[in-house]
Amino acid sequence: ISLVLTQQHLAAKLPLTPSDSQTRVLLLDHDWPKIAIQHEGNPSPLSRPENLAYIIYTSGSTGQPKGVANEHRGVVNGLVSMPQTLGLDASDRVLQKTPLSFDVSVWEFFGPLIAGGQLFIAPPGSHRDSYELVQMVIEDQITTLFLVPSMLQVLLETPGVEQCGRLKRVISSGETLPRSVQDRFFERLTGVDLYNLYGPTETAVHVSSWHCQPDFALDCVPIGTPIANSELYILDERLRPVPLGVAGELCIGGVQVARGYVNRDDLTAESFVSDPFSGRPDARLYKTGDIARHLPNGLIEYLGRLDAQVKLHGFRIELGEIELKLTEHDDVEEAVAVAKRGASGDQYIVAYVRGAAGIELDLEALRDHLRTALPPYMVPVALLAVQDWPVLSNGKLNRRALPTPDVAQSGPTTQAPPRSALERKLVQIWQKLLPVDKVGVHDDFLDLGGDSMIAMKVVLAASENGISFAVRDLLHHRTIAELANVIGEHQSSVEEDVSTVGTVPLTAGMRRFLYDRETPEPHHWNVSALLKPTDALEVAQLEEAVRQLVARHDSLRLRFAKRNSEWRAFYKEHAHRGVFSRLDFSTLPAVQQLSAVELACSDIQAGFNLETGPLIRVAYFDLGPEHDHRLFVCAHHLVVDGMSLGTVIEDIGSTYQALEGAVAPRRSPSRVSFGQWARRLDRYSQSEELREELPYWRGLPWSDCRKLPRDFDRGDEYNTNESARQVAVSLSAEATTALLDHLPRRVNPDEVLLAALSQALADWVGAPTVLIDQIGHGREPIDGGPAPSATVGLLIAYTPLVLAVDLASSPMENLASIAEQLRQIPGAGMGFDMLRYRPGSELADLPRSEVLFNYLGSQQDLVTPTGSFFHLTQDTQGSIHGPRGRRQHALAVAAARGSDGLEVRFVYSEQLHRRATIERLAAEFREKLVAIAKTELRR
Repeated sequence: ISLVLTQQHLAAKLPLTPSDSQTRVLLLDHDWPKIAIQHEGNPSPLSRPENLAYIIYTSGSTGQPKGVANEHRGVVNGLVSMPQTLGLDASDRVLQKTPLSFDVSVWEFFGPLIAGGQLFIAPPGSHRDSYELVQMVIEDQITTLFLVPSMLQVLLETPGVEQCGRLKRVISSGETLPRSVQDRFFERLTGVDLYNLYGPTETAVHVSSWHCQPDFALDCVPIGTPIANSELYILDERLRPVPLGVAGELCIGGVQVARGYVNRDDLTAESFVSDPFSGRPDARLYKTGDIARHLPNGLIEYLGRLDAQVKLHGFRIELGEIELKLTEHDDVEEAVAVAKRGASGDQYIVAYVRGAAGIELDLEALRDHLRTALPPYMVPVALLAVQDWPVLSNGKLNRRALPTPDVAQSGPTTQAPPRSALERKLVQIWQKLLPVDKVGVHDDFLDLGGDSMIAMKVVLAASENGISFAVRDLLHHRTIAELANVIGEHQSSVEEDVSTVGTVPLTAGMRRFLYDRETPEPHHWNVSALLKPTDALEVAQLEEAVRQLVARHDSLRLRFAKRNSEWRAFYKEHAHRGVFSRLDFSTLPAVQQLSAVELACSDIQAGFNLETGPLIRVAYFDLGPEHDHRLFVCAHHLVVDGMSLGTVIEDIGSTYQALEGAVAPRRSPSRVSFGQWARRLDRYSQSEELREELPYWRGLPWSDCRKLPRDFDRGDEYNTNESARQVAVSLSAEATTALLDHLPRRVNPDEVLLAALSQALADWVGAPTVLIDQIGHGREPIDGGPAPSATVGLLIAYTPLVLAVDLASSPMENLASIAEQLRQIPGAGMGFDMLRYRPGSELADLPRSEVLFNYLGSQQDLVTPTGSFFHLTQDTQGSIHGPRGRRQHALAVAAARGSDGLEVRFVYSEQLHRRATIERLAAEFREKLVAIAKTELRR
């Protein structure tokens, strides 16, 4: 303790020891006369506006980087002006991802804090990974993002970027912002503001701004007008203003002009000159070396550089610095570095070298020399040896006449051909994006002109072709042979689907729910099961089993967001968080425990949020040592369907047992992730093969189908979940066996139930043609690829059945007719919704069925197969549907077989039909089934 404040009468009581001899005791009453004469104001600040704030180094034409010394007043002026320029306030969240060696980081750090907003610091290196940036913007609800144009271009093509719903503005600077990138921005990020800022390091980050407009009349993107306390002039070589529209050097005045270059008085005097337009004698003007002109509307257009300086992916590079490092090598007499553009539009650097007399240049040794002398972004893509320099008539170097390099041949390349389909696809992608015509599988990505920006484009292109890897994989394994090996290892040895970012195409089932229902409660539409484990469970192992479940099945990492009336599905990173919970009800009286479980289950059922997730919850209820515990598994229907639920439960149980060491790890047989299946469905929906089904679907007698009679003249908006009621009918175990286990050859249970239902419906509507939607499992093989037999997700498919019924025929005759009609449906009916929900669909105008039919088979076996680690309970578990949610069908018929026989539930809305009406329909349906069963028993 260095200081104790007390009063005189208490000082003697202080427990001070000899070791406290340095402690000073100040007596507020005894020493007050000394205290009173002290200065009462705040201490004078130690720093002044003209004091040095920081030094940042930039590339120098002589090979020596220049340290730019910026003062507090310039930095503060730029920071204070930004909230007003950009509209920042306390509600904003800004992502800091620029390395500290770049001056943009100054604004990213302090800009949001000055505005009272929130600062989010990204992990190191994340500025190179567009996938990671998109994920952070989505998860952290970032409102403001700073990007160089080349990075912005990559980000706009990154899957999931349209899900950045909280993003308000993007600030672009550091390079020329092409008009094409601005236009693409407004296509992809509607409602988000784009700002183009300009300012060299020598003027404290930014000195001009332009709020981009989609309908701007000119083809360029201006750099705008000066910010407060800064002036921009366009001058000739004698520092005289040039006329409107004429190009000149852009010069900057005002408080943000730096002191100059540290210990470089010569360069400072050359670039920082007396300001002839200021009334202050000490005012200075910074000559930027940039070419610009005034537009007719007073805005400024940036045109390029006066010297050999280039901007490459936000890095300011003096080509002279590269030339100097080359000539430092003993074998090099002269060197010239130039910037070129490849076929893809990306800029890259080429160096030409002339060897010393009698020296045969080793270009690979020169490349190694540059790698040790320069940062990676400055190492030329190509090195070319020349004997003589092309010159103009005046004897100056003719840069345009320098030979165009074959980049692939300018470095060490074997042109080794690809050996597999994966390598061939990677070669095609590299050749498209790199400044080369040919690529060998052993060629180095960086040597071919690759960098972190192009790496992101490669990853995006690969993802579009179903190939998954990260930017860091490419930068660590820089040949196609090495990269393909890494990708192959992931595909063969890692069961967990690695998709963690980006979007997934909406399947037809997802579109049906998200667009057709228009429900006010889209978050509450679930599948669930309340289970008893066969043994008490260890919570830590159970939680780990759930974590592995989410890692293994990519659909469980999905989220859904609606922007501008469009729904998107996207992956969320760290999606296992919040999935598992343990609730201890062991201290409750036994009679209250199941009620508490039901209440907790109801809260979970109603607690999903499509955008933030998680969309699956697993809750373990501890009911004490005297009672069977419960495990509740609940998922939103958009990520798990009924068939998937059994897979999820089996997976939890088998993984838990493997973690215990009781059994060997059991892996899912499926090699198809949900994302892969969704992309295959999306491609198949556009295929000519699927279009061949159109004549069948259009040719059905849709106009003969009548609507269901309604007891109450009310619209579909009354058909809500809270209005749903049900009537159940059943058959005994003996009758069920006769009906379903002794069927004629090629007849299945679905056909039997549909035959009875179609006949009962035809009688009710008074017409011989009925329209029924049937739910299928949606796992039929397509496109020659593997079927998603064990894939978790919403895979179910709805098939409309337009069935002709002979009202005078017997139940068995009708069964034969219905079975034959069902066999005529192409592709098991999976294609109809794919055709209906694709853009410009020819089936969009067809009638919608009011009746839904679903045969679940054995419900117990579906959810918990024989030998399962869990058993299904009959405990109540809350409602799987939100009360205000819209039902899609006026009548839903669900049949399931149990140990007591067949039970069929008719679910209807009491706002549309009386119970007696549905009871009559259910009774007639049962009569038809009994008639078929009796016929079978007599055989």
